[in-house]
Amino acid sequence: MSEVRGLQFRDQKDNTLTVCRSNIYFDGSNNVRDMNKTFKSTRRLTIPDYIKNLIEAVPHEKEDEFIVQMEYQTLRSKFYKLLEEHNYHMTFHDFRHFFSECYAYA
Repeated sequence: MSEVRGLQFRDQKDNTLTVCRSNIYFDGSNNVRDMNKTFKSTRRLTIPDYIKNLIEAVPHEKEDEFIVQMEYQTLRSKFYKLLEEHNYHMTFHDFRHFFSECYAYA
């Protein structure tokens, strides 16, 4: 979740999204880490046009603004509510692996 919250508009070029930082909620505040925990955590994802268009539709003035502007608890709450509505059971981290598996074969 911290990597999703760390994505900035400058990380999206055409249909590629680079995961290269995290926005960690710790001890009551947001802490941006401008590098990932490990070298392998920094990765480029090919995203479909509809995701690219959703990102581009988010209002922003600067390229270094965060794409996901929700606080950690809000994002977490919305994610689990959506899962519950559709009778899915997974963690946000499971979702990362699910996404990777889906696009590994695309």
